[in-house]
Amino acid sequence: MILKDDVVVQTTYENLIAIGASASYDKSIKRNDFLRIINDFYRRDDVKKLAINQGLDSEIFKNVYVSFRKYCIQSTSLPADFNLILNDIISGSSNVTAMFPYFFQHARQMFPHLKCVDDLRKISDLRNPGNWYLDARRMKRKIIFHAGPTNSGKTYHALQRFMNSDSGVYCGPLKLLASEVFHKTNTAGTKCDLVTGEERRLVDIDGKPANHVACTVEMTNLNTLYDVAVIDEIQMIRDPQRGWAWTRALLGLQAKEIHLCGEISTQKLLEELMLTVEDDFEVRQYQRLTKLSHLDHAIESFDNVRSGDCFVCFNKNDIFHITRELEKRGHEVAVIYGSLPPSTKLLQARRFNDPNDKCKILVATDAIGMGLNLSIKRVVFYSLVKSQMNDEGNKQKADVTTSQALQIAGRAGRFGSAFPDGEVTTFRRDDMSRLNEILNQQAKPIERAGLHPTAEQIEMFAYYLPKQSLSSLIVRRECL
Repeated sequence: MILKDDVVVQTTYENLIAIGASASYDKSIKRNDFLRIINDFYRRDDVKKLAINQGLDSEIFKNVYVSFRKYCIQSTSLPADFNLILNDIISGSSNVTAMFPYFFQHARQMFPHLKCVDDLRKISDLRNPGNWYLDARRMKRKIIFHAGPTNSGKTYHALQRFMNSDSGVYCGPLKLLASEVFHKTNTAGTKCDLVTGEERRLVDIDGKPANHVACTVEMTNLNTLYDVAVIDEIQMIRDPQRGWAWTRALLGLQAKEIHLCGEISTQKLLEELMLTVEDDFEVRQYQRLTKLSHLDHAIESFDNVRSGDCFVCFNKNDIFHITRELEKRGHEVAVIYGSLPPSTKLLQARRFNDPNDKCKILVATDAIGMGLNLSIKRVVFYSLVKSQMNDEGNKQKADVTTSQALQIAGRAGRFGSAFPDGEVTTFRRDDMSRLNEILNQQAKPIERAGLHPTAEQIEMFAYYLPKQSLSSLIVRRECL
């Protein structure tokens, strides 16, 4: 028992641990002595390490500590062996970590999932994602990486192979891009469906699926066998929020031939991934088809805009401000940003590209850097600061990366358009030197790929923890 001001609180602690519960050993422990050792127990790093190894994250550890401390103080019948250990710890003949087995037993009563932590750890093992997709592993796939800058023809060559195949899937980063490929493929005479998170369009009037489909990468079907697959903007595999979808498509697609389009900075990572699944890997490098000039002066005023200009912003407030300023000066403006419906964005892009339309200025977010075909003469960075997700999953303000800046700037000038050669500059004079510095840096090699547990893994987690919500299941998995 633990004494409190010479009064014994009559609450038993029968289920602390079965061993020794009926033993008769009982040596009272002073409250202050117990509080000293239990507080020391809670603060020790080696105890916290033991807790983590047993599946107790910091929140669970804290909750168990509060409950365990309360029960021990209130108990009048501690197990004899635990009572003995407490006295040994107080006398200095035993380490405070000796009470951890009793602490953990209490934790398992509070959080039943700790009883199956070994099984849950096996389910949570994400070290060999290639093995998750057994149907793809049974195939001998050929991976062709089309590497190069914007406006180099890499996506064009991949799409030609897609359109001329017996069956195929295009996986793009944007609904707008999937819609563009959908229309282009059908116009070329190859029936193609469209699948995004918001809509599903079948070209067959009877609702029969076509052999070709254009989709956003998250909607990629891994259960269908294709002759050819195209995964666009493969460098997005590093994205902290969406990168998992590119990894899933790359490792899981059942396609005889998979064409990847993106930056050369992704090559080493892709080679390493392909070694783990033993797929053939080929690299085809491309050079930009037209000239891109880095101007040495900013435009500084909305009075200096001209046909073919594209203002790039990183928030809606800037988009609306620029649009109002340009319209005040009599310009018709096309606007493209993320939350616009795909049909509206397509309409805006067509207006801007149409040589017979009066709309000759575009205001857009960095979404234009993801492969949209636009007749831009000059890209104008209104700002260089963007809200970005860091490796810890937190948003922070930072300059655009070299990779992002090159993708956006490269949209200026388009082979076969009214503006084959492009230019890039800033709106503010103070940003010029920083932009040139960013553009002249070498893009860092991509070293990490996004990963997310499969639906089957989440289902197995739910089997062991049937009362947990989906968000709780994911949190529990990350703690193991």
